[in-house]
Amino acid sequence: MLLTILGSGSGGNAAVIQKGEHSILVDIGFSYRELSRRLRLCGISPESISSVFITHEHFDHIRGMKEFSRKHSVSIYVSEGTYENLFDEVKEVVKGKVGSFKTGENIELNGMSVKTFPVLHDAADPAGFTFSSGCKKIGYVTDIGSITDTVVSCLEMSSLIVLEANHDIDMLWNGSYPEYLKQRISGPHGHLSNDNALELLQCVMCKELRGIYLAHLSKENNRPELAFQTVYKPLAGKYNYVPKILIAKQDTAAEPYRL
Repeated sequence: MLLTILGSGSGGNAAVIQKGEHSILVDIGFSYRELSRRLRLCGISPESISSVFITHEHFDHIRGMKEFSRKHSVSIYVSEGTYENLFDEVKEVVKGKVGSFKTGENIELNGMSVKTFPVLHDAADPAGFTFSSGCKKIGYVTDIGSITDTVVSCLEMSSLIVLEANHDIDMLWNGSYPEYLKQRISGPHGHLSNDNALELLQCVMCKELRGIYLAHLSKENNRPELAFQTVYKPLAGKYNYVPKILIAKQDTAAEPYRL
């Protein structure tokens, strides 16, 4: 499997998982034009996408959903609650292509097993995913406010994890955001801080884990080097082996990772 994160952050989110001739798109948070541009820059044809998985209905995760569905023959997988909370005009376009699921269900797809699971975020029915093929497993969790037993158990034994490290808590609270937004971001249905990301990773560290992407970094309340050091230093001080840690970017695609 090959994972390519096309972009991650409040300005838009999308990633591609390729296995053989099949490509899965996770979220469509960019306009169709921008998504197509990023795909092609990464050597991925938009026509190669056969399936789309949506984490939740916030605009930075579904911006291009309607147009992409209109232009391409794809199957779109969304949780039942997410589908019900899409705009009516989006539902009208995608309704014939949607396979809705209850969070917690498994989906078998082109030789890959996709596990869906609930996460805590201020959306209708947000989901995290794991994508497994043989002994390889990719965990994908962004936009999550709290660490739960379910999230930990689903990410255990992952080979590669995409995990939110949205903000540095001191930068957030000393920054210019209004009080209500600081409360929302740091709340139990908001976003994980760098320290939260470290805490979750320490719960799932194992010899199978080879790579970590820190994702959905805030431009205002975080810095890539700060997120990296917050996670790397404690892990390096505790474990004999530390997985490769990469930063998912907002403006460009991140370095791809092959399992």
